[in-house]
Amino acid sequence: MPRWTSISSLPYELVYEIFLLCLPDGDNVPSPHIPPLLFANICRQWRLLAFSMPRLWSCIDKRFKGTLPHESSILVDPLLELWLLRARKRQIALSLHSIPPASFLDLLQRYTTIKHLSVGFPWNADCDRQAPPCGPISYPAVESLILLGPVGVPRCLTLPNLRDLHYEQTPSQAIIDMVLRSDCAGKLTTLRIHVGGTSDALAQLLRMLPAVTSLQLLELTSRGIRRRPPVVHALDDAKAVPCLTDLDIRACFSAAAYTVLVSILTQRRHRLRKVVITLHHYSSGGVEDGSIDEATWSRLNELKSDGLDLTWSHDWVYF
Repeated sequence: MPRWTSISSLPYELVYEIFLLCLPDGDNVPSPHIPPLLFANICRQWRLLAFSMPRLWSCIDKRFKGTLPHESSILVDPLLELWLLRARKRQIALSLHSIPPASFLDLLQRYTTIKHLSVGFPWNADCDRQAPPCGPISYPAVESLILLGPVGVPRCLTLPNLRDLHYEQTPSQAIIDMVLRSDCAGKLTTLRIHVGGTSDALAQLLRMLPAVTSLQLLELTSRGIRRRPPVVHALDDAKAVPCLTDLDIRACFSAAAYTVLVSILTQRRHRLRKVVITLHHYSSGGVEDGSIDEATWSRLNELKSDGLDLTWSHDWVYF
């Protein structure tokens, strides 16, 4: 191949940007059929270029496939380890599925540049019994944490610089203990959490978070409408997330709950900038959702006229 058609004739910076543009946005990384692993399979020159660019390897979404190394009691994923090593000292965005708690904690200790973390443990994982016995272990690099699905929280997990938390479960004492143990309440600014059952834990958690400005509450329940959903009960407290500016509520409301919700929005109007409310209609049980009366609609329109970016929509939830 003539040199003028070879990739080596391009400036390194240009090749670098071309490779970055080829990276996929979705999951199923790594795959031999998409970059950056695809680059390594084209030719020796492309392989050397790909391996010399740590940024190509600083984002990974993978289902954990553990093997037991010689003289070790902790499962490791060889491809994951190789990928993380290629990222070198770059900040890493890591999404892992079905990783045992012990392997998860071991990984965090060995790769200290993981900044954005999304993790799902196996459905039958006992985070405390399967994690090595130890006191609190600090992972200061982690700023963003997504806990996927029905997972627990390892008792030793400590994230002192956590700023963004997404918990796909009803608030529990374990998540409250993690926030207390991490002493991150003053830094946590974004919270996305699922709600169900009683509202006491949610109310307690929101009172602990003075710095949260963005809050998303998703209530998942098959019990239909209630007089006061947990999301409304928890927010009807001036000490709960006092700096809130962006609110996203997805729940099922009774007619009485709308009045309380409008009162909450009115009281918090001096800080609120954007509110998204999605009214859930449930497919089971034949329960009709409460309707909004004219007075409530009128007050909501007044809030919009006053400058509040307010969006109201409907959605079906299937059980």
